[in-house]
Amino acid sequence: MVSRNPNIDFLRGIAITLVLLLHHALSYGFHGSIVAEILPKAWLHNLVINGNYGVTMFFSISSYLITSNTIQRYGNLSSVKIGQFYCLRAARILPPLLLALLIITALALAGLQDFRNVDGGHDLPDSYLFLAIFSVLTFWHNVLMQFQGYFNYALNIYWSLSVEEIFYLAFPLACTALKSERNLILMALLIIAIGPLYRWQHSNNDIDYLYGYLACFDAISFGVIAALLQNKVKPNQMGIWRIAAAMGLGVVYLSGIRENVVFGFTGIALCTAILLIQIPAKQAPFWSYLTSPVRWMGRHSYELYLFHILVLGVMRFLIPPTTVFGNS
Repeated sequence: MVSRNPNIDFLRGIAITLVLLLHHALSYGFHGSIVAEILPKAWLHNLVINGNYGVTMFFSISSYLITSNTIQRYGNLSSVKIGQFYCLRAARILPPLLLALLIITALALAGLQDFRNVDGGHDLPDSYLFLAIFSVLTFWHNVLMQFQGYFNYALNIYWSLSVEEIFYLAFPLACTALKSERNLILMALLIIAIGPLYRWQHSNNDIDYLYGYLACFDAISFGVIAALLQNKVKPNQMGIWRIAAAMGLGVVYLSGIRENVVFGFTGIALCTAILLIQIPAKQAPFWSYLTSPVRWMGRHSYELYLFHILVLGVMRFLIPPTTVFGNS
């Protein structure tokens, strides 16, 4: 069994916190809150509105862990057992996902608007709800969004799961076909080069540059490369690089997504990947105590990702955003 790294949990905790802040802000904002009283409006806006960068961090972290764990389990990537790999991924992903989709379906059929499919303010047929759920389970929900637009408050956030699941499908096949780490790195570098080009070509459509497969696979490729470099770099060589990467994350994040559509995601993914290379497996006791809440969120980031939007959707039904101070 692969042991947990508290520093990776901390990074994942930061990533899921950014996502949660974004989705809360899109629903309720922070008008009149204590946070709004403390932070300047521009700072608070930049902090919460760029939460999609948290998903980019997730892509790099996830692919790093998948690659590292596969090497540790099988000795080398070309020896991966494809069927076993798929079974392990399905056992992790499907049970909570199926539960979340069951709850979304029940709430949609009960008439809660944020769980129904809507186009231009009008409900789509119930059959479209099942098509949307089918797209989540078959890894093309992001493609459906590119065709339909934003049509389901609860389901639309699962676009990122479609991206990750395509990676899970392709990764063991690529490892078997390419056979060597060198070939895998070359393929990853090619995908990294394609990412900014794709976002540049689709920079006028936020669904395309945020959610398209090619808009996200470069972040996944950075994580794969970080894992492959893990044993080729000495820990004492990473100190200054880790400081620079942490600073880079902050600068790119706060500079905004819409202002950096082409290379912003590349910068976030690169900085995250650098932080992961030879990342320490322990935290100092005092630092560990301070970071424990964030690390808890990192350990449960998948469940938080799946179910937080259900909580928000029910909240929006019980407490409409227009009734909250500052949102009317």
